[in-house]
Amino acid sequence: MGSKKPAGQVDHFHRLPEEVLLYIFSKLTDLKSLCQCSLVSKRFASVISHTRTIYVTLHGAHSSVKQTAALLELLSLQELKLLKNFKELESIYVEYTYPKEIDSPSFLKWKIKCTSSNAFIGSFICLSASVHKMIKHEPDDEQETRQISTEFMRLSYRRYMEWLFLIFELAKSHASLKSVRIEDSEKTANLVVRDEQIVKTRSCVLEKELPDVNGIRSLLKIAWVPELRLPLSGYLMRGVGLTIIKPPTEEQGGNVNNHDDITFWDFEDEEKVFAEAVKEILINHRDKIIGD
Repeated sequence: MGSKKPAGQVDHFHRLPEEVLLYIFSKLTDLKSLCQCSLVSKRFASVISHTRTIYVTLHGAHSSVKQTAALLELLSLQELKLLKNFKELESIYVEYTYPKEIDSPSFLKWKIKCTSSNAFIGSFICLSASVHKMIKHEPDDEQETRQISTEFMRLSYRRYMEWLFLIFELAKSHASLKSVRIEDSEKTANLVVRDEQIVKTRSCVLEKELPDVNGIRSLLKIAWVPELRLPLSGYLMRGVGLTIIKPPTEEQGGNVNNHDDITFWDFEDEEKVFAEAVKEILINHRDKIIGD
């Protein structure tokens, strides 16, 4: 009586068509999980390389690391090297985790908007504040609140530059890429770049038509509002700091004092309070906005 092959040794996956395997692996999306599966067999590795959507977690550098060094460190990340194994990537979702450096204000949000006319330097806004319901309360320590707000604006701008740099690298490395979404683990910010924006970015990077990043400094605007009432959401913000960094556009004729375009940005549902605060400052507190 001949011995039978144990059931555990039967390779059921071998019978599946590649289209079915690809469908199964497309449900994983996590870069780490996909790379682990690719080690199982050459066939798995071959099929997985055709995955079109990837989720990846990256760890941001501490602010004590110089900006240039942090960007070079980003290029050397193992995750970015592994992404190059996927030849047909169309969509990449990146979640950044950062070390906790200072106590967070009760409200911190920042947002980037990349326009199709300027592939590299998008408008950047950052807002931090302590938030209360609209009731009477003891005033906060304004000097301490302002110091914390300023520090978070600095950190947010640094991360803004890091995210743009990552977009350049992803656009250059993945010819089929159509969409990139970057968020931080605290959900304080997100950046979405897609379609024409990616095409223009890739074209400029390959032609080495890099922007003069130093030029951003002349477009820096800062507002400090000790107390901001938000009638729609019913909140009272104290120690509100708003940073705006944006390139002049043809529509504005180079007038960087015109921020009307920001008031028409599309904000997501979870950004309603953020949107109301930004618009309230830009419309009713223009006298608080200072800068070059």
